[in-house]
Amino acid sequence: PFTRFLSAWSFARKGGGAVVKMSRRAQAEVLRFREPLDYAEHLAALPEKLRAKCDPVFRPQASYLCDPKGRIMVDKVFRVEDVAGMHFDFAGRRFSMRQKINAGEGEKRPSVASPDALRKVLRTLYAQDYAMFDYA
Repeated sequence: PFTRFLSAWSFARKGGGAVVKMSRRAQAEVLRFREPLDYAEHLAALPEKLRAKCDPVFRPQASYLCDPKGRIMVDKVFRVEDVAGMHFDFAGRRFSMRQKINAGEGEKRPSVASPDALRKVLRTLYAQDYAMFDYA
């Protein structure tokens, strides 16, 4: 979740990537915050119903896999880190897991003034993801 959040942060601030674009509203929301920690704290402070409406790149991965009661709705769950080289078809296109279809142009990880503080907020924000995927 830490690396994913930082990637989402960069992606959102740049307005998306070559294939997937961010809405202007979502980009403007993220641009209001100077640091990833500030935005993470903002998301964590939102009521659950509002948090569920945030841009999909910031939603917990579990929200794509579970029903509202937290039950897994898919046949197979795996970590992206474990599927290098896998291929899949989506929207009439073939993708390799080596491709980053949602990467922003020239994306590099943003610096974080307080990585431990960000990890602490993300553990709360993405608690179900940490539990489902056994992230340390």
